[in-house]
Amino acid sequence: MSKIIHWRWLPIVAGLMMALCCCAGVAAGAPTDPVEITGPTEITEPGHYILKNSFYGAYNGTFITIGSNDVLLDGHGYTIMTNGTGSDRTGILVENRGNVTIANVYLNSFDEGCVVRGGTGVELLGANPLNCERVGIKLENTAGCTVHKCTISENKGPGLEIIEGAENTIFNNRFKNTENVRLSGQNIYVWNQTKTEGENILLGPYLGGNFWATPDGDGWSETHPDSDSDGICEEPFYLTENNVDFLPLHQSQPGAPDLRADFTANVTSGEAPLAVQFTDNSAGAPTTWAWDFGDGANSTEQHPSHVYAAPGPYNVTLTVSDGELTKTEARTWYIDVKESTSPAPLEANFSVDITAGETPLKVQFTDTSAGDPTTWAWDFGDGANSTEQHPIHYYQTPGTYNVTLTISDGTNDDTYVMPDSLEITPSSRPLMANFTAYETTGAMPFVVKFIDLSTGNPTAWSWDFGDNGTSDIQNPVHTYEEAGTYNVTLIASNGTANRTLTMKDYVTVEESAPKPIAANFTADTTSGKTPLTVHFNDTSTGNVTTWEWSFGDGTGSSSLQHPTYVYKKSGTYTVSLTVSDGETDDTLTRESYITVTTQSTRRSSSGGGGGGTSSNVGVRSGLNSGDSVVFTFKGLGVSEVKVTAADRIDGIRLSLKKASDEPEGLETAVYQYLLADMTYAMEDDIEEIVFSFDVLKSWLKDHDAGAGDIVLWWYDDETWQPLRTEVVKETNTRVYYQAVSPGFSYFAIAVGEGMTIIPEGALSESGLDAEETTVPEEPETTDSVLSEPTGNVTTTETTAQPASPGVVGVVLALLAVGLVVLFVRRR
Repeated sequence: MSKIIHWRWLPIVAGLMMALCCCAGVAAGAPTDPVEITGPTEITEPGHYILKNSFYGAYNGTFITIGSNDVLLDGHGYTIMTNGTGSDRTGILVENRGNVTIANVYLNSFDEGCVVRGGTGVELLGANPLNCERVGIKLENTAGCTVHKCTISENKGPGLEIIEGAENTIFNNRFKNTENVRLSGQNIYVWNQTKTEGENILLGPYLGGNFWATPDGDGWSETHPDSDSDGICEEPFYLTENNVDFLPLHQSQPGAPDLRADFTANVTSGEAPLAVQFTDNSAGAPTTWAWDFGDGANSTEQHPSHVYAAPGPYNVTLTVSDGELTKTEARTWYIDVKESTSPAPLEANFSVDITAGETPLKVQFTDTSAGDPTTWAWDFGDGANSTEQHPIHYYQTPGTYNVTLTISDGTNDDTYVMPDSLEITPSSRPLMANFTAYETTGAMPFVVKFIDLSTGNPTAWSWDFGDNGTSDIQNPVHTYEEAGTYNVTLIASNGTANRTLTMKDYVTVEESAPKPIAANFTADTTSGKTPLTVHFNDTSTGNVTTWEWSFGDGTGSSSLQHPTYVYKKSGTYTVSLTVSDGETDDTLTRESYITVTTQSTRRSSSGGGGGGTSSNVGVRSGLNSGDSVVFTFKGLGVSEVKVTAADRIDGIRLSLKKASDEPEGLETAVYQYLLADMTYAMEDDIEEIVFSFDVLKSWLKDHDAGAGDIVLWWYDDETWQPLRTEVVKETNTRVYYQAVSPGFSYFAIAVGEGMTIIPEGALSESGLDAEETTVPEEPETTDSVLSEPTGNVTTTETTAQPASPGVVGVVLALLAVGLVVLFVRRR
C-alpha cells in the first residue's frame, strides 16, 4: 500500500515544484523599466506604463483598459483624441482593480473620458477629460478613490458622475461644464482638504476645494467673492444637502492656466489638393507658435492654413512657448490626403519670358495649365507649331503674332489665346551669320534641325553640313548617316553682303548603340483542352544568343528560340523566358499565361440515343501514382475496366450503363452499346484505361464476322473512333478482348472488319466453326471490396499499399503501456 500511495502523490509533488519554479521565474523576470503605450492597449500586468506621444485617430471602443492591480499610467501631458463614430468610445477604463494611478493625460472627444468601475484606491491625478459626449469622469461603485489636479471642462454631459460608492475624495480640480457634477445615491463624499499652504490648480497660494466654473461664467467660484484674497471663496458650495465643498477655490486675479499645446483642424481627410485651416487651442498664454505640417512646410502663425498637394498621411506638430516653458503636441497621421477621383477642370494657360524684340527673337513658352493635360498643341502665329509642354521658339520674321495653346486630357480639351500679341521688329544690327541646333550629339542615323539666328535681315542662306550635304533653306533639317564629327558652315546674304560662320566639330554622330536586351514572347494559343500544343515565338530585343524557357508545369523547359510544347494535364501555367547575350540577361514571366482544361468525360448523347436500361457503379479511394484498380461488371458485355493512376487520386467512381437505343452514326453491327462515366477523379489523373469484354461466337456467326472483326468503338468529338482492340483468348462459346481507351464516353462493342489484333496462339485453329461443347468457362475470381450499392460491380486493387497503424495500433500500444505500469505497481 505504501508504494501505491507513493506513486499517487509523486505527480502532485512534481506539479507543486514546477509551480514554485514558475513563480520564482516570474518574480525574477519582473519588468523594471516603464512600458511604452503605442496604441489601443489592455494592461494585464502590474507595472509602470507611459505615453511618449499623443494619439489621434478613429478609435472606437476603449483605448486603454487597465485589468491589473498595482499600475501607474503616466501620460506625460500627452493627448488621446478620437474622431471615431462608435457609440461606446472610452478613453481609459479601470474595472474592479486597486492601487491604480492615472496621471497627466488629456482625453479628448470620447463618449466617456475616464471610467472607474468598482475597485478601491484608484487615484486620478491630472486625468483631464475634454469635449466628451456623455461624461468626463465616471466613478461607479468605487471606494477610496481620489480625484485631484484634473481639468474637467467643455464636456457635453456631466464633468464628473458618481454612481454609489464610498469614501471618495475630490479636491483641487478645475471644473468648467454646463453640468459639473451628477450624483446618484445618498452617499457623502469629501470635496475639499484642510486649508493648507501650497500652490493650487489655479496657481493660488492655498490648497482647499475645487474651482467651480461654467461656460456661461455663472459658476459658484465665478460669482462668489474672496474678500481676503486667499484664493478661496468666503462661502461653501453645496452640491447637495450633504455633499459640500467647504473651501471652493476662487481666482481673484485670473491668471493663465498651465501651458499646454493643443489644436484642431476644420478637415482631416479629403482629396488632393486638400486645404486645411488649423486652429490653435493651446492653454496658458503662449506667445509663439511653431507648426510642422508633415510635408516639409512650416508656419509661425497662430491659426495657419495649409494646402496639401500630394496624397499621403501626414503628421502634424505644434510647439508653443510662453517665453519660459515650451510644450509640444504631435499627432501621427493626423491629415489623410487621398488621390483625387475628380481631377481639376481642364484650363489652358501659359506664360512667356519676353513679348517684344528684334529678329531673331528667342521666346521661352511655359505651360501653366490647370487640370491634368496629356497633350499640348502650340500655334506660334508664324506658321510654326510644337507639341512640347514647354517649347522654345525663334521668331525670324518681323510682325505681330498671336500665340494659341490647346491642351487635352484625352476626354476634354481647352484652348487659351495669349491676350497680348508678340511684337517682332526688324533687326537693327549689321549682317552677321549665326545659327543653332536643337540637338548636336546623337547616334546614327542622326536627324538635326538647324535654326538660323543671323542678324541684319538676310534673304539667302547656304548651308554646308560637313558630310557633303548642303541646303539653301533658312531652317533646314539634315540627317547624318555615318558616325563622325562634323563642321557646319552657314553663309548668310542680304543681297549686298555675305557673312560666313563655321562651327568646328559642331555635330557628333555616334555608332548606333545596340538595343538593350529585353525578353519578350508570344504564343499562338493560350487556352484549350488536353493535350494542348502551344507554339511559342521569341520576340526579344537585343543581341540575344541563348534562350531558357520554363513552361510552368514543373517539368517542361527548352533552350530553343521558338519552341513547341504540349501540355498534357489541365491547369493554369506560368511561362517564363530568360534571354542572354553572354554579358547581361533579362527575364519575362507571364503569370497564368496558359490555361488548359480537361477533355470532358461525358460526351454528347447524340452519339447513342437515350438512357441506359441497366447500370453498375464502383467506387475506390486512395490510389497513389502507379496504382491500379479493376472494376468488375456482370451482364454488360464489358467484364472489367482496369484504371491505372498517373497521380495521387483521393477517390474514383466509375459507372457503366447499357444504352437501349442504337448508336447514331455508327454504320456497323453493334453487339453492345454502353456509357462509361467517371466522377471524383480527373482524366489527367489517369495513366491508362483498359476495357475487357467478350462476344458470343454465335453472335459473330450470325453477323458474318470473325474473331478478328470486333472493335471497341469510342465516341469522341461527335465521331465514332475505333480503339486498339486485341484478342485475349477464346472458349467454346466466347471470344475475349481487351481495348485501351484514352478516356470515358459512349462505347460500342461492334464489328470493325479486320481491325482486331490477334496475337499468336490466342485463337484455336478450329475457329468459329468448332463444335460447341458443354465444357464450362473459367470462373471469374476477384476479391470483392465494398462499393456503392447501386449496381452489380466489384473492385480489385492490383497494387498493394502499406497499411497504416490506424486506431488498432494505437490501442495495442496503449494496452502494452498499461500492462507495464500494472506490473511495476504490483511489485
